[in-house]
Amino acid sequence: MLHLTDEGTRNELATVVAGRGLSPSEANWLARALVGAIRPNRDLPLLDLAYTLAFLVEAAGAGDERALIRAVFDPRVATAGALADAAAKAGLQGGGGATLARSGRTLTWRALSRSLALAETIALVDGSALLGDLVLGLRRIAADPTAAQVEDVARALARALHAWRMRCLPFARIERRLRRVMSALGDGGFRALDDAAILAAFQAEVASGSRPSFHGFAQLVATAERALRHGLDLQRLVDSGPLGGWPGGREHETVEAALADIAGEDDLTLEERLARVPESPKCLTKAERRRLHDLVSLDPLPRSRPLTTLRALCFDPVQAGIVNRQRRGSGGPTVAQRVRCLDAAPYPQALGATRALREHLRVLLRMALALRVASGGAPPSDPRAAAALAEGRRALKAMRREGFDAPPEAIRRAFAAVDEDLAALAASLDAFLDAAEALDGTDPLDRRFLSDCAIFSAAFAAAYLDTAYQGASDGVV
Repeated sequence: MLHLTDEGTRNELATVVAGRGLSPSEANWLARALVGAIRPNRDLPLLDLAYTLAFLVEAAGAGDERALIRAVFDPRVATAGALADAAAKAGLQGGGGATLARSGRTLTWRALSRSLALAETIALVDGSALLGDLVLGLRRIAADPTAAQVEDVARALARALHAWRMRCLPFARIERRLRRVMSALGDGGFRALDDAAILAAFQAEVASGSRPSFHGFAQLVATAERALRHGLDLQRLVDSGPLGGWPGGREHETVEAALADIAGEDDLTLEERLARVPESPKCLTKAERRRLHDLVSLDPLPRSRPLTTLRALCFDPVQAGIVNRQRRGSGGPTVAQRVRCLDAAPYPQALGATRALREHLRVLLRMALALRVASGGAPPSDPRAAAALAEGRRALKAMRREGFDAPPEAIRRAFAAVDEDLAALAASLDAFLDAAEALDGTDPLDRRFLSDCAIFSAAFAAAYLDTAYQGASDGVV
């Protein structure tokens, strides 16, 4: 199970907490500020931090850069008494804190103290990768401590810290998806969301003036389903409010950043398993890899909501073609022709392509078995396994794809590294096909497809032909 932060970051946090003698509540705030769990604006601590740097500049003077940097990292400077003394000497004390001369902003001793703790933590994480951003911000404020410059530095620090979160924290990419899909679902919430409700929510997004990719919207739902499986209160995430802009007034309530569990589990995700399959030997063509990715990126929807999965697989290429045609301005059918969804693959055809892909994965697994036995593994005693071994040997001889002419030992090593991944991918296709075929038994898929063609055609026409939408942005959710 993934943790909220990695071990190195937790160690850096513990170092700062111990070195500055922070209370449990202060340590909790520091951790939440670092990972972006402050609501409704995760960047508010960076604004306070930038103004704290401005306080140091006004209190100590801008002439000695080394002294300013030492002040950021010296725990003795961050005590309430030391801060009050520095403010009094500089004539900045007042109103229960420090009032900056250039901006007029007042910071409490508590805000100043914990902002310095946050500055030290930011400077330490990820091998001090963000130290340069912090020092640059300090230099910019020392050169121009006006409110406009301070807030610009705050935004720069927020961008740097956001990039670090996206790189180092397992849940950072997930949160926005969760908030978006819960907002789109409205009062009904996620638990009552079936295939019809997902389609209705997508239509409502289009009617509101948005242009979401249906596949992207389905990915939001998949993320939300994983979140519920891990016990995350999605409604609380929505109720915490928007993230945009600097909030005025009091510090806002926080929401628990319990998102790490949904970013990954004990086992590799199917997307991660697919990424492990090597380019050489070419087990998968680009088209096969792309189709597999389109499917496994929706996990667990192929098992739980196969109709939504089919809609995403068949109508997303149509929507992508519309967007590309609009961007190019020429080439192929017009947008008016494309919105009719005449090129959408019927559901039975999509299932046929998926069955062919599953069979190819099974052939690869038989080849892996043949390679394992050839390198000294025990031959299977079960007649069915023996037959699979024979098929694997024949497939290896017949394979003409790039990389399969490499030395047998190199091919064996490549397959040995990913045979479990291939098995997991094949099993995921089995589960999707079983679920989709069960759907076909209740209502023929060819009839469902014709009905959905009319629905998606109307949605695409509204989004891409209606002049009221011409100023809307293209792209995915």
